[in-house]
Amino acid sequence: MNSRGFTLVELLIVIAIVGIVAAIGIPQFNQYRARAYNAQALTDIQTTRTVEVAFFMDRQQYASTSGTGCIGDPICTGPVTFTAGGVPDITLKPGGALEARGTLASFTAVTKHLRGDRVYCVDPDGSVIRYANDGVNVPLGTNFNAPNPVASQDDCAAAFPFTQ
Repeated sequence: MNSRGFTLVELLIVIAIVGIVAAIGIPQFNQYRARAYNAQALTDIQTTRTVEVAFFMDRQQYASTSGTGCIGDPICTGPVTFTAGGVPDITLKPGGALEARGTLASFTAVTKHLRGDRVYCVDPDGSVIRYANDGVNVPLGTNFNAPNPVASQDDCAAAFPFTQ
């Protein structure tokens, strides 16, 4: 007998193999995506630190974000302006959020991407960027805000236990 095609058992084996590969691959893909979104938030916090230093050099004070809607807004995009006529802007990509609190002597800033699972915090008194784990699809400000800046103290240390 000269038959062509696949038997039911062969098809079930192929379906089982595809299911196993999908069960392994999909969680890995989601972790990869979260790492990419975290990398964007990390870039935003590094840019914020640079902008704050430039702002201080210009005006002898640090800046705060000025009601841009970033806090609690899951899709804050576009330029983030700073108070005191802050010309330096940071342009966030879709899903990014930023909050900065500045005084004459210090600042703190936090960033998060909506689809990332980390909130980053920076303070000029600490030499490292700190982070805390947060949920995916949780807007910035739901669980973490920028701490109040105090000079000569790492303000991020209490709420952000991990270092980058």
